[in-house]
Amino acid sequence: MGFLKKKHVTLEHGWRRGVYGSFVEPLLSTHNVTVVTYAVVSRLLFETEGADGKAPLKVAGVEVRRFGRTLRYFSRRETILSSGAVGSPKILMLSGIGPAAHLREKDVPVRRDLPGVGSNLQDHAFSFVSCLSEDPSLTAFPFAPLDPSNHLSAVLRGEGPLTGIDSGGVAFLRTPAAPAGDPRPDVQMLSLTRDLNTDYGLGLKEAFNIDDAHYENYFGGGSSLSSHGMLLLPVILKPKSRGTVRLMSNRLEDPPHIDPAYLTHPDDVRFRNICITTLVFFCFLPNSIAFFKGLWWRAPRRCTDLPAPRPSGPRA
Repeated sequence: MGFLKKKHVTLEHGWRRGVYGSFVEPLLSTHNVTVVTYAVVSRLLFETEGADGKAPLKVAGVEVRRFGRTLRYFSRRETILSSGAVGSPKILMLSGIGPAAHLREKDVPVRRDLPGVGSNLQDHAFSFVSCLSEDPSLTAFPFAPLDPSNHLSAVLRGEGPLTGIDSGGVAFLRTPAAPAGDPRPDVQMLSLTRDLNTDYGLGLKEAFNIDDAHYENYFGGGSSLSSHGMLLLPVILKPKSRGTVRLMSNRLEDPPHIDPAYLTHPDDVRFRNICITTLVFFCFLPNSIAFFKGLWWRAPRRCTDLPAPRPSGPRA
């Protein structure tokens, strides 16, 4: 087991720093970078159509929608498609590259039958254990934005509860379910410096896909609302479950259909059970272990299993 106390996110003066701000903004003053905002790529443009499945396909540029207009940008050397694990396969399939049967079903002309496009979607599933704490400093106050002094601290000094992220320490574990001969950790243990009830049930439970019935069973309402606590979240680092990204239609405006297929592989289910058991064991260890000092497991009124979300319609 190894622990990491520093926040594993990109921060600048206490504020989150994204990819655009870190890598693109510094280059805007140069002559060879142009950023087009409010533009959505609708499809790739090809020098040859390759509809017979044999002629080579060479991308010539992209077609975009911007303020109701259709624009085309052509590349001199190469086109790099980098729209993420969801956006890239959607653009490829709208351009006619993907599983042929699926494209025909959505009335998309097939330029190349590539069954792997939109397949092999991998996501890091996690569970959580809610812990009560006797130390109020471990819990982030959900109504900190209402205090003007916190805004001044954030703007002037880059400090305070409105900066950074609500994460504490991080641990990396190698569980008994790890593949034999692989010394790398297979589970990452995150800690969140707020419990699901610190906001009085106003928003965090929706973020974790917990309905009112499960929320009432676990927290019980009443005096337990807004009590001090934190979440411990084991994350599967190398999941074996594989999901898919598919088209809802041939319209750019429609979001793709995303099926993450969480916990469909039995090894992932075994990982999850081991993680939760390990977490509960940690919470009962003596307080001499600093990472878990002053924490104890919040037992639900009755044990229930909250099913992993499954797609019932379009997911943006």
